[in-house]
Amino acid sequence: MGSTARWTAAIVIGLCGVLWADAQGDLDSAKRDYSSAKSKLDDVKYKVDKYLEQSRGLRSFDTEKLNTLIDQLCRLDTEPDDREVDGIVRDLVDKAVDNVKRNYDDTSRTAYDRISDVEHLLDQTKAVRDRAKDLKSQDAVKDEASRLLDDAQKLVDDTDKLMEKTQSDFKSLDNVKQGTMNGANNPTIRAKMEYGKQKHKDLQSSYSCDEREVVLSSGRPDCIKFVQDDCQIIEFKPDTYSTSAAESQARQYLDDVRRKYKDDDRAKKCKQVDGYPFFRTVGVTYTACRS
Repeated sequence: MGSTARWTAAIVIGLCGVLWADAQGDLDSAKRDYSSAKSKLDDVKYKVDKYLEQSRGLRSFDTEKLNTLIDQLCRLDTEPDDREVDGIVRDLVDKAVDNVKRNYDDTSRTAYDRISDVEHLLDQTKAVRDRAKDLKSQDAVKDEASRLLDDAQKLVDDTDKLMEKTQSDFKSLDNVKQGTMNGANNPTIRAKMEYGKQKHKDLQSSYSCDEREVVLSSGRPDCIKFVQDDCQIIEFKPDTYSTSAAESQARQYLDDVRRKYKDDDRAKKCKQVDGYPFFRTVGVTYTACRS
């Protein structure tokens, strides 16, 4: 072999060595990036699992608060046009909404952080996969690059699944907005708020009350009836109260009612005691709404 040929061969061998070294260096770098991404996936999975636990806790918390709120609303003696009770109801609802909203906002912030973590990891895993795909075309590292490509693709798939799980859960958090956070717009809460009022109206109608919710210094009796020899003051309450408790409240109105209707023609039907109409006090309970 002539000197020129030997020189050319030496150059080719040298170039091949350089190319092999470059390819191997790139492959080693890609492997390191793969190992980093794989380790990061484990860390992100742990954080996502903690978020999912927090998310489940929020749903459980929302259900608990909603049930507690409904139970509180059902225990109230909610009378028509009772501003004081309406204020209590609004306060109960507002407190429940604020309580759940704080937890919702905190969980939402965590969800955004976890989605961002997974997005960054997905970019990293795709970059490793694309580098492995390019290296696979180089004969010097073809086999190792092929194995790296398979591993990297699996890493991309696993990260995709993690993203799908995280985003799916986050979307479902909107259901919480339709729960306690929806406040009086929640159909269940609205129904419980109106239940007592409607029951009072229904009972006032079925008992053929002559006077309803009369404003007196002692309060507002639900029902006053002028019946021959059996005039009545009737108090309606949910069965979270006893019948005797309802009757006791009706008795509180007795003196005011007798004075108010002393000269009312309808009171002539009542028995008369000491120049005043006599009213029998009655307590009636109805089935309270249930959570």
